[in-house]
Amino acid sequence: MTRYAQFWEVVGEAPRALEFWRRAIRVDPDLEAGYLGVAGLEAAAGNWKPSLEAATQGLERAPRSVGLHLARAEALLALNLHQEARAAIRAAAGEIPDPALLRLEARIEDLFGGEQAGRAWSRYLEALAKKGESKELEEARRQAIFSALRDGRSDTAAELLGLPEQENPSFATDQENTVVIPGGVSLLRNLSGVPRHGEPEQYLIFFARAAVELAETQGSKEWARRVEVLLEHYERLNELRRLGRPEVGATVVTIQLGSRQDDRRSRRVLELLGYRLRRSGGTAQVEMPARGELSRRQSLAAALELDEEGMAEAVRENRTFTIAIRDDRARVVLGAKAWSELLADRENALGFAGSPTIMRIFSTFTDPH
Repeated sequence: MTRYAQFWEVVGEAPRALEFWRRAIRVDPDLEAGYLGVAGLEAAAGNWKPSLEAATQGLERAPRSVGLHLARAEALLALNLHQEARAAIRAAAGEIPDPALLRLEARIEDLFGGEQAGRAWSRYLEALAKKGESKELEEARRQAIFSALRDGRSDTAAELLGLPEQENPSFATDQENTVVIPGGVSLLRNLSGVPRHGEPEQYLIFFARAAVELAETQGSKEWARRVEVLLEHYERLNELRRLGRPEVGATVVTIQLGSRQDDRRSRRVLELLGYRLRRSGGTAQVEMPARGELSRRQSLAAALELDEEGMAEAVRENRTFTIAIRDDRARVVLGAKAWSELLADRENALGFAGSPTIMRIFSTFTDPH
């Protein structure tokens, strides 16, 4: 019976595989594989109640089956019985400290947050460290840090990050523990429409809280759309920087006509800012399209407070025009390392401030209440 069930499962005939797994259980009520087969196939079909029944019946015969404990907890979660799933997996992981059970326990505890989540992640990390699972350990550590930052458990986050203890850990003060705001606060303020003046770290806190408030009032999809537009501008900014040269405190981008290479670079700089380079009667001119893709790009030029008339005049008179892009650095709670861990799989052109998820956590973490 088992071979027939496995065969039909392999070839994708779930109904026949289910039939043979059920027959196999009737022949051998202690067959763990039979209960796992039924639970797994029912779950794959979205039939969570039959999946839960099979896993529960199987655990009566094989109480130390890791697979059946996982199947039962997953079914309970799918049925929105979160507290039941929490109790079931907590009991199972306490009896059988298997990494798979501990991982699911941490995941479920994370739904509820708090110290229980921290302890669950710690148990899972310890189990992985004993097994020497380096890749899985690194991913679990990142998730544990994320959980700790979200819940405001700064000591736990600092310990996981290997940060030294500080008398006043609220803000790191050295340059290595600050995040970069590309183009500075003024550019972010102008592009995002989030008003506020002051030091970069204070603006970043205000920006994060405004982002969360806008996401709640306008809906997450609308805020995601706004972030997407914002990131498009910053992707163009990064390309502009690559076309420039680094100087003390700034990246200097030049528009200079002459050689073929200079012309090509200047043409690309103007396109990134939403303009066209035209030649008429041997004279170069800057065109400013009023509609279309290029016109939308002019928001970046305006946010950089570009002198359009001065630029057009310099091009017309074949003089060099320079654009200085200056970054700001902002001190952040726990320092840059804590947040760079979370940015590892959320990289974007804006960096720290370009992830709605991280902004939400940062906003919560910096809330004085």
